[in-house]
Amino acid sequence: MKKILALAALLSLLSIPVSADDCVEVDLEVDPVMIPGQVYYFYAELTNCSDEAGIVYLTISMNYILGTFEIKDIPVYMGAGETFSRSMPFVLPHMAPAGDGSMCVTARKGEVTASDCVYFTIENGSQGRGQKPTDQPGKGQIENSAVR
Repeated sequence: MKKILALAALLSLLSIPVSADDCVEVDLEVDPVMIPGQVYYFYAELTNCSDEAGIVYLTISMNYILGTFEIKDIPVYMGAGETFSRSMPFVLPHMAPAGDGSMCVTARKGEVTASDCVYFTIENGSQGRGQKPTDQPGKGQIENSAVR
């Protein structure tokens, strides 16, 4: 009888669903010093490292000269173990003012959160008052030439 009770207790423990732990990871990368007019790459990676698919909520925060801009609770459905990664090229505009800034992403799945931030400095000797391409000799200008 004791063996039957022990076996029944063991079977009941095995039949209880095991709750999977939520897990999420975030990775961001960008050059720490940027100069207007140059090409840079922003790299972002988000991983649902749990054993179950689900919605990951993102909060993106950008801090630069004028203050902080934040977008909260962007829902992203991700499969179990799925990773989203992108490397996006961009050209920093000539008018970008010099200064320090940061961008942070916080991901939340269930009760678990993960965050990563990138910090950058924009160096612009002309403080955003750089020449427009049409003000530079040989760029965007049409020469008047008489046909002879």
